[in-house]
Amino acid sequence: LLTHSTITDIGFSADSIYTNTTIAAGTYNGCAILENQSMVCWGDNEYGQLGDGTTTGSAVPIYVNVAANETPVEVTVGQVTACALMESGNIYCWGSGYYGKMGNGEPWNNDYVNTEMRQVLLPEGQGGQTVSISGGHICTILDNGDVYCWGRGNQGQLGYGGTSNRNIPTKVNLPGQRSAIAISTGTFMTCAITRDGMGYCWGENDEGQLGNGTTNSRRMTPAEVLFPSGYTPVSISAGDDFACALMDNRKVMCWGENNDGRLGQGPLGTDDETTPVWVIMENSETAHFLDIGTKSACMILDSGETKCWGTNEEGQIGQGDTDIDYYSTPTEVNGSYDFVALSINSDTICAITSNAEGYCWGDNEAGQTGRGSIDT
Repeated sequence: LLTHSTITDIGFSADSIYTNTTIAAGTYNGCAILENQSMVCWGDNEYGQLGDGTTTGSAVPIYVNVAANETPVEVTVGQVTACALMESGNIYCWGSGYYGKMGNGEPWNNDYVNTEMRQVLLPEGQGGQTVSISGGHICTILDNGDVYCWGRGNQGQLGYGGTSNRNIPTKVNLPGQRSAIAISTGTFMTCAITRDGMGYCWGENDEGQLGNGTTNSRRMTPAEVLFPSGYTPVSISAGDDFACALMDNRKVMCWGENNDGRLGQGPLGTDDETTPVWVIMENSETAHFLDIGTKSACMILDSGETKCWGTNEEGQIGQGDTDIDYYSTPTEVNGSYDFVALSINSDTICAITSNAEGYCWGDNEAGQTGRGSIDT
């Protein structure tokens, strides 16, 4: 793959992005919700993941056909599937339906091309509070705090106790019937924060990415993340064989596989970690936003800077080049960008500034930076 490593303005023709849940970077495409409550997507469209009724890709944002009488409030994008949470609490997905990702009961082994939104079959009387998608599975937190997941389950990432795929949302067995307040899906894993301030992860664990002090091959029900005593996670993000959390002291912890410096431990910290370790930050630095992708991570500091670490093969660290393969300590993104939120998926990052402008950087093979051209 070649890269587009320079940060570029997304080509919105009108309106603006306005909240921290309204931009999402996927593996091959991105989506955003505009201030007028319409939604746009850009990039690859082989499986209909742009949601415009076609399978024609676009290197600039195009309007999504939003379901009738629905208003999108949150969007999440995976590899070849996207989902949106509506103001009504309904959830819709579109794009590839393989593994049952549409969540509407269609056979999981039919690789449906869904060019229009399909409504997810949530439990009767319950709406979604948030939604998160990875390459193969999707999870939501319902109004009552229950977590439901659907799609691919091969490593136990659906959290119900088995490894079969599910084509409708299936309840996760959180210990003690706990309620969740945050959820994040990774490649073959899922993590959540419960209302009582506990962190839990489940799914694949060959690199210690569940954070419970073990490297068991997988965990089919939630395992407690062993955060240090006296610290509580306030947000959590799952990636590819690693995960990170923003803690209540506004510092960041990561755990799991440490290839490409993704745990932020510096050049001497190369070991995998089965329990959370502190990311290297200056004593005076505190963060208020965190997200991680497949092999990289970014945080927005209270001082306004954005810092990223991990792999830089596609320019994800925002240095304007790919000369350095990876950064093992948080490194400030080039340019004077006042980012307030960002989204990372595989090798592309998209972010929103305080004046509602959208920017993307990283891989642009399918036009997923939305800048009007494709780097091949």
